[in-house]
Amino acid sequence: MQDVIRDEMDGEARRLWAERAVRAVNRAFPDVEYSTWPACERLLPHAMSCFAEIVRWKMDYPEAARLLNQTAFYLFGRAHYSEAERLYRRALAIREQALGPDHPNTATSLNNLAALYKSQGRYAEAEPLYRRALAICEQALGPDHPDTATSLNNLAALYDSQGRYAEAEPLLRRALAICEQALGPDHPNVRVVRGNLADLLNKIGRQDEAEALRGHVG
Repeated sequence: MQDVIRDEMDGEARRLWAERAVRAVNRAFPDVEYSTWPACERLLPHAMSCFAEIVRWKMDYPEAARLLNQTAFYLFGRAHYSEAERLYRRALAIREQALGPDHPNTATSLNNLAALYKSQGRYAEAEPLYRRALAICEQALGPDHPDTATSLNNLAALYDSQGRYAEAEPLLRRALAICEQALGPDHPNVRVVRGNLADLLNKIGRQDEAEALRGHVG
């Protein structure tokens, strides 16, 4: 019945209907974590229908980008990489248009798309996205912001995956210093970055330093 009614609408009415649908599904779509996967799965067909309408009507407002980003994040978690890439790329384009190329939410989209590429071994495609996200965070949020530390950690993880340990280490040390200062020594994010640095040091034969850091982690 909805399809019949929709098909009988004129262009402007259908565009308005599509915008309302996108906003409604965005409000319903939860932040993605394992506990919300069942809700994400139920809403996935509606979100994909909204994706088609977003493309059809060239929607460029933040709610559309948020819906695409969350849907892509869920699809990525379920290893539906090609579908996730399409949505991530569209979300990034919308945020660049609606919010600007240097907005922190644009950096989030860059990081998400880069993470997808990294997971597939597409390192040459991931690196410029991670670098651009880091530059945005440093400029928009400041060099000592926790989100800047996250971007540093992400770029370091990419270098670590490629065996570029000498480039990864200073990024992780800077990320750790930022997190400890901004969040405190016992924050979960601090433990993650500290553990990443310890893993890297262990790989390059500096076990004593790695164990000292691991002692901190525990």
